Amino acid sequence: MDNVLVILDGYDSRTREAEPQFRWADGCDAARRMIRSAKVRMVATRASLPDGNWYTLLRDLVNEGSSARFVVCSPTPDEALRQRALACGADFAVCDLR
Repeated sequence: MDNVLVILDGYDSRTREAEPQFRWADGCDAARRMIRSAKVRMVATRASLPDGNWYTLLRDLVNEGSSARFVVCSPTPDEALRQRALACGADFAVCDLR
């Protein structure tokens, strides 16, 4: 299941220009490996993950010294989640993806 979208800095060898690379991770562990192995532009994650949650990913991103944007997504309206995510440092929280 695709739970976390990680957008990495990439390079197009044909045009010799920077080009983002989109990678899906199934949970926190897979996303952590991506975060540690490359320059990350943005992370968009479901609020709940099979092996953790959005907060653990955000904390890991901050601990890695990343300046990547962070987005929390929830399929249902949840104002408390939105406020908590923004207060913890998320750049954006979408809480109604119906």
